[in-house]
Amino acid sequence: MTIAVAPPAEAQDFLAAHPDTQFVDIIFTGLSGTARGKRIRVHELAALYGAGRPLPVSILVADVTGQDCFDTGLVWENGDSDRFARPAPGTLVPTGPGRAAVITSLFEADGSVCEIDCRAALARVVARLQADRLTPVV
Repeated sequence: MTIAVAPPAEAQDFLAAHPDTQFVDIIFTGLSGTARGKRIRVHELAALYGAGRPLPVSILVADVTGQDCFDTGLVWENGDSDRFARPAPGTLVPTGPGRAAVITSLFEADGSVCEIDCRAALARVVARLQADRLTPVV
């Protein structure tokens, strides 16, 4: 399974059109369905659109109050290792003066999709429905 990742040109085009941008909120959804994010400075945007932004995998399994879920085995057992947030195509938008936001998915260090990323889980469900010749609307 693959999830589309935005090309670096998307960030370059956005910054050319919005040169006053100072901060970008990278947004992802945890397994609890809670949107979470990280604010980066605009000079970090190229790295996000390149190799991705390292984030601890435990952020995907935090509960609705933001507390770590230790029973997942993703906090202490693996040293809370990083996954890499990479942008979804077409989601980088201005959100206010000097600010922007972009939706991301998390990927493993080898570039494969992080199996517990919500967008990856949704893509698997959509693929199963399409295999049954159903047309999911998301």
